[in-house]
Amino acid sequence: MVKTVIEGLDIVVVDKLPLSEFLDVFGSYDLLPNDALIAATCRYHGIKRIATFDEDFKRVDFLEVVEV
Repeated sequence: MVKTVIEGLDIVVVDKLPLSEFLDVFGSYDLLPNDALIAATCRYHGIKRIATFDEDFKRVDFLEVVEV
């Protein structure tokens, strides 16, 4: 059932992130560590849009925030 939901929503399960990618985003965008991890993972995997209520992601220039 969970696999069907994931496939239906086109969710991508990602692998490990290089520490340097995290540190670059964390140091460049003044994000909390968990937000920096999310943003760095997006950049590393070429994800350009993110649906979130968190206003902090709006200052990340490589992400387009989709408001839901």
